[in-house]
Order: sequence, then C-alpha cells, then structure tokens
Amino acid sequence: MLEVVLTYFVCIGGFLAVLLAVRQVIAQKRELANFLRSFLLVVSSIVLYGYALLANKVCLEYPILVFMYFTSAFLLGPMYLFTINSLLGIKKSMQKIDILHFLPAIMVFIGEIIFQLQDPAFKLDVLRVFLTAPTQSPLVYLLLAAIASNMAYEFAVIKSIFEFWTNQEIKREVRIIGVRLGASVLSLSLFTAGMLLANPVLILSGGTVHTGIIVSMFITQDYYPQFFFALRKEIRRKYYEHSLLQGLNTDVIRNRLEELMNDEQIYKDMDLNLQSLAGKLSMTQHQLSQFLNEQMKANFRNYVNGYRVREARRLLAHDGKMSISSICYEVGFNSKSTFYTVFKEVTGKTPREIRDEIQIKA
Repeated sequence: MLEVVLTYFVCIGGFLAVLLAVRQVIAQKRELANFLRSFLLVVSSIVLYGYALLANKVCLEYPILVFMYFTSAFLLGPMYLFTINSLLGIKKSMQKIDILHFLPAIMVFIGEIIFQLQDPAFKLDVLRVFLTAPTQSPLVYLLLAAIASNMAYEFAVIKSIFEFWTNQEIKREVRIIGVRLGASVLSLSLFTAGMLLANPVLILSGGTVHTGIIVSMFITQDYYPQFFFALRKEIRRKYYEHSLLQGLNTDVIRNRLEELMNDEQIYKDMDLNLQSLAGKLSMTQHQLSQFLNEQMKANFRNYVNGYRVREARRLLAHDGKMSISSICYEVGFNSKSTFYTVFKEVTGKTPREIRDEIQIKA
C-alpha cells in the first residue's frame, strides 16, 4: 500500500514538473533562465518517472520506458547549476566551453540508443540483473557515476550560495535554497541506497523528496515571484564591490597600509577616519572598505582599533608610570569608555586587570 501511495505521489511530481516547464516557455518575459529552468524541469520529470518505473520494475516488461533515464540523470547536475547561476544573474549566456559539462550525458545518450537497438531478450536480462541484483550489474557503475556527478554539482551550488549565508538582506531566500539543496542531497542518498539494496520503498522515498522540491518551486513561483530578484540584486552588488579592486595592486596597498600603521603610527590620530585613510592610500572610501573586508578580514573600526589596543598593551607593560587615561588618549581613543569597551572586546580583560597581572609577574 505504501509503495502505491509513494508511486502516485512521485508521478504527480513528474506531471507538475512538466506543467512548470510549460509555464516557463510561455512566460511573457522569456530569458535564458526561463529556457534553462524549463529544460531542468523536463529532465526532473523524466528522472521522477524513472524512480516510479524502476521501483515498480515496469521496465522489465517494457524496456523502452527506461530510455533517456540515465541521460537525464547525467543532465540533472549541470542543468541545475546553470539554471541557478542564470536565475541569480551570474550567467547571462551559454558559451561553447559549456558543452564540456554535457559530454557525459551525450555519451550516455548514444549508449542508450545502442542499448535499445539490441535484442529484446538481451535487454530484459540486463535490466533484470540491474533491478534484482544491482551490485552484479555493470549498469550500477553508470548509475553511481551519475549520482556522484549530481552530488558534485550540488556542492558547487552550495559553495556559490554559502558566502551569502550570513547576509541579513537575503537571509530568507538563501535559507530556502539551502533547504532545497539539502533535500536534493537527501533525495539522491535515498535513491542510491534503494537501488543498491533493491528496495523500492527507499527508491520511491528519494522520488518523494524530489517531488517535494518541485512542489516548493511551484509555491515559490506563485506566491513569491520576486524570489530570485533579491538574491540577484545582492550578488550584483557584491560583484560590483569586488570589481572596485580590479586594476589595483593589493600587495602595494597592503605594504603601504602597514607602513602607515607601524612606522608612522597614524592610528594614534583621534580624527583618523575611513575617508582620510583612503586619501593617504590614493583610494576611494569604497575601495578601502572593500580592501579591508577582503584582504584584511576586518572593517575599518576593528582594523584601526586592533593597532590601538596592541600599542596600549605595550605601554601598560613597559611604562608603569603612565596612567591608563593617558594611555587611552595616547593610542588614539577619544574617550575612556570607548577605550575600556574596545580593549575588553579584544583582550577579554580591562586595562587595569592587564596592568595588575603584569605587576604581579614582575
């Protein structure tokens, strides 16, 4: 009974994927993303129906029904990556080199045509071994290769999305994609286990999770049509900021910045700000901010205060006659409260506690 219910659900997912694919093609504003997404959905539909056919062993009676399943399995990964990158505005057109991603699928497609031209008895024997004793069938290696390929592409998408995980502007969108990616990995894992163990319930469970992803896409498209707009906007902003550093010699900037801090000790200037420091480096404020974030892994405040606290610790250790208040202003802080707050944030202790420890050791 459970297998029947799961089979129906997976088939519904395949049908829904086809409907979504048609909607992409007839959309008023058709872009590369629409066609890629439509192709991805068609491929997903074939894979979902394949789950149902393999789990119920229907292809043992009609081998032709398994045609295009393995090809679609190899297409799923690259199509997903290209679709996501297109929707996010990262990929604006297909290039000739992109064909390399589809070479495995093309080779498998040729192999499937050759297989379907074989004697019916031979095809039935091959499929019977594959479905009843998969570890003894050469087809299992083809299946595992397809799954490994899909996993690799899944993690490639995860890598491109992960850098935005803490971005509060697009927190919801990134989390939704993250859940979908996790569900996709789970679907592949269940399907793999089901095929290796010849367990139809596990196979259909993988298809059920995949169907859940299709349903979430349907809901997102209807109730949140601007889902990818916020993501695309944030990614473009990040690429723009990154492009600000293009053409600049970051090594020269880093060396000059260290000279200003270590040799000239400009951090002691209470009026030092992002604009004045950028001027000393012949950069714009945006370029300096991006440089500090990407190259120094800190914002302007934390970067400068790091030098101030370091100098304060040195003075506390080597100048016992200098008061803490004097040290505060000497290193560049313009208020004692700020000095105490920043000092404890960096060291975990107050200036007084540090001085007392030094005196006890002495």
